[in-house]
Amino acid sequence: MDNPAKALLAEIDGFLDRTGTTPTAFGTQALKDPRFVWSLRAGREPRFNTIQKVKDFIAQAQKESAA
Repeated sequence: MDNPAKALLAEIDGFLDRTGTTPTAFGTQALKDPRFVWSLRAGREPRFNTIQKVKDFIAQAQKESAA
């Protein structure tokens, strides 16, 4: 996928499906932005640092659920 926002959204949607987390809860927990997922779906283009924070959050959540 060549669009970083679409790739990130696909990763987030997979996480939401696996965990049952709501988009609002995800945005709040990952970035303190309850509207993040909704704005991403609406075309928001996140900065590199934001993408990295989201990826780090997902990795940490997966690590904690495996423990």
